[in-house]
Amino acid sequence: MDLCISGSAESITSVFQVPGIFDSRSSLCDGFNITVKEAGCCTISQEILNLPSDKPVFVFGYFQNYRYFEKYKNDIKRLLSFRGHILLAAKNKLKMLFTGRFAGRTGSDLLDHTLVGVHIRRGDYLEDAIKASGYTVAPKEYLYRAMNYMRIRYHKILFIVCSQDINWSNEIFRNKSDVIVAPVGSAAVDMALLTLMNHTIITVGTYGFWSAWLNPQNGTVIYYKDFVRPNSKHSRSFDKPYTDIYYPYWIGM
Repeated sequence: MDLCISGSAESITSVFQVPGIFDSRSSLCDGFNITVKEAGCCTISQEILNLPSDKPVFVFGYFQNYRYFEKYKNDIKRLLSFRGHILLAAKNKLKMLFTGRFAGRTGSDLLDHTLVGVHIRRGDYLEDAIKASGYTVAPKEYLYRAMNYMRIRYHKILFIVCSQDINWSNEIFRNKSDVIVAPVGSAAVDMALLTLMNHTIITVGTYGFWSAWLNPQNGTVIYYKDFVRPNSKHSRSFDKPYTDIYYPYWIGM
């Protein structure tokens, strides 16, 4: 089957090296008489796994469940590789963060450290309407537990924190000598930065999931297991116990 992505094609190709794998002409979508919609944002739809190959189909959903694409994981990771200028910007940002914190050290000294990327999603998740639907944010206690786990398991840890809530992040990590809170950059560069880490700690939202999933080092991933309030509207988008989007070997805390 041929894949057509029209609405977000430009943003995809500007970030990832994906030439020739899909068509962006919206005219190709004319006359689609079959629409397959995902039941929830993170639940498996058997209908999507059995699409007709002889008819045009419009597929609508999030598809953020590793079971959809696990069989093709290596192929997808090769396709979703960051463009050179984005990856270079991420590497330069990492070096500047390191040398800015440790005077007299060079970028090559990063190799002596175990790097752990931390993504913190807050922002719109703090809005009353979003919270009422069942979305949650990870508290600082979760982040402290996850970081302590990494400190015990690995040596010479350096945490790189990416978040749009810089004030909150700076406040909770102000006395942590092994934590660097990165200034907000572009979404693409900061995601590329997170994929340069050895291990990953994520909180809530799709951005953190993909930052961990696209990391080629396949390190330890810790996620916030209470990312949805039980019995809420949002919880109905997930198969119980609400961990169907995460690998069984990722660690929920």
